[in-house]
Amino acid sequence: MIKAIERATWWILITGILFPCLVLATEPIINEPYALKKTFKSQFLEKNSKFIRYHIRIRLPQKKLPSVREINLENIEYISSATEPPHPTIQAAIRQAIGNPSERIRYYYNLVDLNRDRRSEVIVYAVGSSICGSGGCTLYVLESRGVTYSLIAKIPTTTNPIIISDEKTNGWNDLIILTEGGSLPPNYWRIRFDGNIYVDNRHTAESEIPDRTTITGKAVIANTIDPKTGIVLENH
Repeated sequence: MIKAIERATWWILITGILFPCLVLATEPIINEPYALKKTFKSQFLEKNSKFIRYHIRIRLPQKKLPSVREINLENIEYISSATEPPHPTIQAAIRQAIGNPSERIRYYYNLVDLNRDRRSEVIVYAVGSSICGSGGCTLYVLESRGVTYSLIAKIPTTTNPIIISDEKTNGWNDLIILTEGGSLPPNYWRIRFDGNIYVDNRHTAESEIPDRTTITGKAVIANTIDPKTGIVLENH
């Protein structure tokens, strides 16, 4: 019986199939935002008065940014989008920003404090045929203003993830956006806050990230986009 259990356990380790009934503890792996370390301790596998412990790392769906023109992205921390729908107030602001299209719209979002006022802005990446093209989909940024949110950026044809740069302009973190697809080669652009909104001046020398630049910050909405993920935009 013990031999059969051991063989079954090794099969679990090899194939990566996990049984929730064996999970006793979960802890994140430092510097690996998309990995979880599962520690299993099972008394029925007790042998020679010692517990047999197994450590399994699970990779969750993720998307990392490509290297372009030797731009260094090694110091970027990747963060997946939120999995639960946001607060109803935020949902209403997202609906207002996107509008009421007749098609099905899905979106991904993260809450990020972009100006260190201890109130989180909302980074939204929306997906749908009317707001996507060969170069990507539309990015929205909503600023928290008390109990309401205001649209401070609407940037079409962007590719996720979106980098929240450690560098700032007018007290707000710069956004760094990858463009790819269509007839243009992949490239990175810096989007700055002008005091009121984020100004989309991509495809200008001022916005283009120079060759061999080292970028630091966090890349949000670092998910692989597919039809089965994201939050459906509810029209009310």
